[in-house]
Amino acid sequence: MKKRLLILVFMLTGESLYAQQCDISREATSPDDIFIMNKDGTVKDSFSGLMWMRCALGQQWRDERCAFNHLGYTFAGAMEAVSEFNAAGGFAGYRDWRLPDLKELSTIVEQRCDDPAINSRAFPDSPVTGYWSSRRDPDYSDGAMLIHLLNGRHYMGNIGGVWAVRLVRDDH
Repeated sequence: MKKRLLILVFMLTGESLYAQQCDISREATSPDDIFIMNKDGTVKDSFSGLMWMRCALGQQWRDERCAFNHLGYTFAGAMEAVSEFNAAGGFAGYRDWRLPDLKELSTIVEQRCDDPAINSRAFPDSPVTGYWSSRRDPDYSDGAMLIHLLNGRHYMGNIGGVWAVRLVRDDH
């Protein structure tokens, strides 16, 4: 009975039964000290000069957390969503958000962590799913590259598949 009640509580609150696992004996690839956390739901990578939305599209920045569920997009849908997002006013006073390229997206992956493989202080409540990059697969006309936060690895995804989107902008 207690086990059923606990499962019901997790289902109702939307909390995961699993938690991020990190091997702190390994050097951080996305350490806290490179990020400037802004109260407006953005974070700046002081090394690359990139500004990131702390939440995936569909989530909302509330009380220093990402609330609600992310939205999923096909590759074309992701490109269209970015244009519509900027045209509707963007976020945090900026209207130049874009899909990151694969190299940029890989800079926020925390290789010493899994489930999610991301700096969870800079990017709280990150859905453990794939995130589109702007890079098409040169060898497969129906493919584009994504990074999956279960393990932080990149994959080719079919452009008709549905994955998450995290936006970035240049802030040099």
